[in-house]
Amino acid sequence: MDRINKIVFILFALVVIVFSLFYVSSSLNIDPLTGYVTVESGRSNELDVQRRPNPRTGILKGTVEYTIEDNSVVIDTEPAFNTSVYFVGEGNQPANYSLIKLSDEDSDYRGTINNIDADGQDSQCSSRQYETYVNYYDTDNDNDEDSGEFLVYSITTDQDGCYAIKLPIGSYDIYI
Repeated sequence: MDRINKIVFILFALVVIVFSLFYVSSSLNIDPLTGYVTVESGRSNELDVQRRPNPRTGILKGTVEYTIEDNSVVIDTEPAFNTSVYFVGEGNQPANYSLIKLSDEDSDYRGTINNIDADGQDSQCSSRQYETYVNYYDTDNDNDEDSGEFLVYSITTDQDGCYAIKLPIGSYDIYI
């Protein structure tokens, strides 16, 4: 009977471990399975590109419009072209836009995004190029990027008020 209890305990522990791994991977949006392959004896097989979501980066896209309201009813809109849009990590607040300065830090988030449908309607914002800028908020206005100063990501809208920006995973406050 003691041996059967040990086997049952080991099987139970394995089941708990397996379900724990599934829970942890699903709660972190990690799906370890990316494909399926069979390797044959004596042959080389080609494995296509394996793809999975980037765990560090995402893209936000959309449009900015200027509006005129009358009694809380929008009566006129126009695209906010050539307008800076700032994305600031939650909890930080740029009180003075003149203190937002271009960062010298080499960043994976800086650069151009090509061929994206920024408004999601396959119309006015399709297939444009959008340039992401990495900035810092120069709290002490000394033109030196200090460790205590926070990053500000920015994009300038195009002629139709569209934008797409590459950002680290996280929550952001938006300033226009």
